Amino acid sequence: MINAAYEYDTAYARPDAEPDTSACSARPGTEMSDCEPDASARRAGPDMMMSESELYRKDMSESEQYQKDFNESELYWMWLCSAPDLTPQYIAILRKCFYDARGVYEASDSDLLACALEDKRWAKNLIRFRQSNTPEKIAELHRRKAISFVSRRHPLFPPHLKSISDCPAGLFYRGRLPDPERPTAAIIGARRCSNYGSQITTVISRMLTRAGFQIISGMAMGIDGQAQRTCLAEGGSSFAVLGGGPDVVYPEENRGLYYDLVKQGGQGGVLSEYPSGTASVRYHFPMRNRIISGLSDVVIVTEARERSGTLITADFALEQGREVYAVPGRYNDQLSAGCNRLIEQGATIIVSAQGLLKDLSLRCGLVCEETDPKKLRRPPMTEKEQAVYACLDLDPVRSEDLLARTGLSIYDISTALLNLQLSGLVTETGINSYARTAEGLS
Repeated sequence: MINAAYEYDTAYARPDAEPDTSACSARPGTEMSDCEPDASARRAGPDMMMSESELYRKDMSESEQYQKDFNESELYWMWLCSAPDLTPQYIAILRKCFYDARGVYEASDSDLLACALEDKRWAKNLIRFRQSNTPEKIAELHRRKAISFVSRRHPLFPPHLKSISDCPAGLFYRGRLPDPERPTAAIIGARRCSNYGSQITTVISRMLTRAGFQIISGMAMGIDGQAQRTCLAEGGSSFAVLGGGPDVVYPEENRGLYYDLVKQGGQGGVLSEYPSGTASVRYHFPMRNRIISGLSDVVIVTEARERSGTLITADFALEQGREVYAVPGRYNDQLSAGCNRLIEQGATIIVSAQGLLKDLSLRCGLVCEETDPKKLRRPPMTEKEQAVYACLDLDPVRSEDLLARTGLSIYDISTALLNLQLSGLVTETGINSYARTAEGLS
């Protein structure tokens, strides 16, 4: 058993482990497994300035040391976290009865049923799961899919997450875990966002990444994905918390982002409290949101409707003692109604990206570096391009409106728009509709 566990864990530590892309499909009927609060040791994060080979040797050394003390415990916790139907309350009950995951695995059927008190269904499901799944079998399943596991007792478990009351008992992940020595910000918002929300998100994510922040989000369409793509484009570290197993890509439209996060030798990753193959079902996402906020120093909402999962994450953040920031919007804009409500309830208002960074620097004790002037240098505009650009904003403007506002010809406007798009200052948001990009705001 010890040899099997050791083989499984060292395979996970390798940064060049090859993901099994055939595993990216949901397993119907798999449900949530959760956790109980527990005290555990903490460990400083890896030195992000190390070379990849040094990081690999460091990971291997930590893995070998861990195996001496924790190998069997981790194996059993991985098994327990893979069992279906286990809510935080049920795992807390099991801990009271059997102390740890190994005690649960070795308990008799009658003891498990007695521990369940009135509701025996979840205990019966656990007994059936145990009959067909040993810890070694579960470990091998995840090893083949290049999925790592870390329990709450493991020294590599994210210390930020340990502090929340409903911390997961373990995390399944691909790629890496967030570095506890670096500041972390969650950037979240609407799935169907506006160009305004998308561009503001780009500005904030870019500035925070350049300042050394890690970006956490849910890899959803809209704001989440935009924040994470921007972070990766800047060479930063971004981590997605999924509502299904770590090998289940959801939404499908963000498959490219998923592989960018988990690519070999990268500094990002995808995390989940659910095991391999777990479907991304609706009721997983509210529980997933507590992990997004739990991993973060601050939570930033750039655009959200009044009723949305984004506000659930903000509520979790407040309960966990995290600072919440929100970008204001027009009072009659439905996509900004959630942000405006958060500000009304006490969230810190974001009036500029520079102001946000200054405030975060004070709160996180971060010494901000000056932004590279070359990154701010914009290509010179012609007089006609300046006239067109002055009429544009983050809200889309139609080309016929530009004709009326500038007095230029259709040819001059078309030429100016094309050049501005090639310069990255303008984007086409729809047929004959144009808006400024984040490049003009940085």
